[in-house]
Amino acid sequence: MRTVLCWTVLLAGALAVCGGHALAAKVVLSPIAAVSISTHPTDGDKVTSASLPVGFDTDNTLYRGLMQFDLSGLPAGATITKATLRLYQVGAKGVNLPVYVYRTNKSWDAATVTWAGHAASFSPTAITSGGGGAANGTWVTYNVLILAKSWYSTPGRNFGLMLRGSSEGGDWSFHRYASKDQGDNPVHPRLVIEYTP
Repeated sequence: MRTVLCWTVLLAGALAVCGGHALAAKVVLSPIAAVSISTHPTDGDKVTSASLPVGFDTDNTLYRGLMQFDLSGLPAGATITKATLRLYQVGAKGVNLPVYVYRTNKSWDAATVTWAGHAASFSPTAITSGGGGAANGTWVTYNVLILAKSWYSTPGRNFGLMLRGSSEGGDWSFHRYASKDQGDNPVHPRLVIEYTP
């Protein structure tokens, strides 16, 4: 009997092979759409800028982030083993509380989505949370494996995700993440997916 030991280094879009068998691959996806909706009277219900605000601001404005990723580039029959949402925090105010990730259950368009039309369009149970206590200029990560598997298996139900602050009316807790429109591409939002073919 021969034992084969494999050391693998996963790169974006790379496939690791050991003994002629494919082990794992990793792909890094940028969002195809990202926007924040808000209750601010002069925002026109949404914010499209270099940053993605989420939470309860000190002027009593609520912000929720919406983001969508396209998984159609993954090969048929793949098994997703890990999915991590990475957001780069560029600012925060108030109490640094966690941000929650929810499944969005209604289609939306970044150009036309509004708070009135979409603020309540998410599943009631959060998928995961993170970012509490995060320092500005650092990455915040979220385990979104459940969402990624669902988007891959039923792409027609891929309406993306919602980012919602844990305090919406109590303590002020406001975060700003780099958006896909941020000029510095290395800090754009990322969905990192690991899978086996």
